[in-house]
Amino acid sequence: MTRRHVFDEYNDQRGHYPRALVGDIRITVRPSYIILRKRHSHDFYICREDLVTILKWLVPLVRRMEGSFDPDLAMEEYLREQEFYDAAIKKTRKRRGV
Repeated sequence: MTRRHVFDEYNDQRGHYPRALVGDIRITVRPSYIILRKRHSHDFYICREDLVTILKWLVPLVRRMEGSFDPDLAMEEYLREQEFYDAAIKKTRKRRGV
């Protein structure tokens, strides 16, 4: 008889593997890999060996980071500014009769 992985037992009890939602990224932990899924995007799989290597490299870097940056929010702000500038240019052209 082979021993079942603890994540498989978790799946049997709850109907899904351990998972977390961070922003709009869902992280699912399987016995030998993780799945990163961003809404309206493809799944991204990382095997355990690669994940360990990435974390060993990434954790010291993250400790030195400061603040947070949300690229989606930054893009929304940029597009709002562009709309504002486009509207201002249209007003100026209307006044000049161009």
